[in-house]
Amino acid sequence: MQQVFFFFGEAGAGKSYCAKRFAERHKLPFIEGDDFIPGPSIDERVKKFQILKPAEIQNFIHNILLPQVMSHTSLEGTDIVVSQAMYRNVDRIKFADAIQEHTAYTVRWFLIKTPLLQHIKQILSRRYGLRWFAFWLLNKPFFQKPVHHHITVLNTKTATNLLNK
Repeated sequence: MQQVFFFFGEAGAGKSYCAKRFAERHKLPFIEGDDFIPGPSIDERVKKFQILKPAEIQNFIHNILLPQVMSHTSLEGTDIVVSQAMYRNVDRIKFADAIQEHTAYTVRWFLIKTPLLQHIKQILSRRYGLRWFAFWLLNKPFFQKPVHHHITVLNTKTATNLLNK
């Protein structure tokens, strides 16, 4: 049975970095969820402090990201790697249920976490670092601890090396 390897976590945790390395190592297609958010890019939204509203997030996940992943499941016939924050449990559960209902794929969740000081350093090193830091602080309380089965990956050099095996 094929799998969707879904890397999720807080802003700036290293989801895309870990997911890309994993996809490259295993020669799998990679979907960067942020690339499909309608309107301005995430960097542009952060620069202008334009945070997505809950209704926009739900619309994005269910009407844009989910169809994008499903189109890959029908074309590829191989495992797929996805990176997206996916802050709320209800969205994660609905996403996994839809994938399993409409495809032969299962979703395997990877929660990417970063030690606090490293996380802050990573955020501040980005373009618009202080704005990203404010964005992270404002969104942190909304990140729900997963209630579904998942694998937690601590984003350190050691963890990255493990993902590459």
